[in-house]
Amino acid sequence: MNSMSHTRKILAAGTVVWLLAAAAGSFLMAHVSRTGASLSAVREIEEEISGMERRESAAERALREAGITADPSQLKSQLHDYTEMKNKLLVSGRTVRTAHLALTLEVRPKAHRAMGHDRYLVVLKIANKSGKHLAYRVLTEPFDSRVECRTGGPLRHHTFLLAPGGSVSRREGCSPVHSVMVKVSLVQVETLSEPNFLLLARLNGPVGLPARLRAGHEGVRTPLSPCVIPMRYSLEQAIRRNPDKWFGFIRFYATHDCGTEGMQ
Repeated sequence: MNSMSHTRKILAAGTVVWLLAAAAGSFLMAHVSRTGASLSAVREIEEEISGMERRESAAERALREAGITADPSQLKSQLHDYTEMKNKLLVSGRTVRTAHLALTLEVRPKAHRAMGHDRYLVVLKIANKSGKHLAYRVLTEPFDSRVECRTGGPLRHHTFLLAPGGSVSRREGCSPVHSVMVKVSLVQVETLSEPNFLLLARLNGPVGLPARLRAGHEGVRTPLSPCVIPMRYSLEQAIRRNPDKWFGFIRFYATHDCGTEGMQ
């Protein structure tokens, strides 16, 4: 008997809840009909209120203050990471393509040679063939005939960013012989929106590259103020242990204000 009584109470309570929900729905529809408002108009108002309640991020504020118009969705929607090549040999004069890049090894005779040892300059040309803004990390190993370049400095280039259709030429070293092969140990690429690109362009250099490959770093023009990367040594160590940490570094500074926010 007690069980039957308990069941009736549950059913009665459920009926009351259903009647209240139906009444609320009828009241809302009557209000919309009486005021002449449409459901789409109500939704627009709700969206506006939601937008007003959303707080502007530090990165959005930095872009806005620099006169750059950016939809908030652009800061994350185009970020995708790719590991595109591992342990590939490049032969001088040949081009190898990945999903986003074209890598060409060039061996150029030097006008000024030091005692015949560094007769040729070995250059890796890295070209963006994707039509997108990119962050890139191309690791190479020193080649067998490599010698230090006694004359000429490093080639000036941005060591981790490429605009659509852009390319850079990076000095890999010098060689006494023309026939050279260079091993590409890793190629990583992060696709970016233009606001991501501009936020990353504030950084004063790359992480995850050995000294010989980051030499010649040259920034790109950006209306945003430059930043020094904090805790660089710790970041370098983390990326050396786990190459995928480089993607985390790029994603963080592509979506944050490096002037006020630092990666932990």
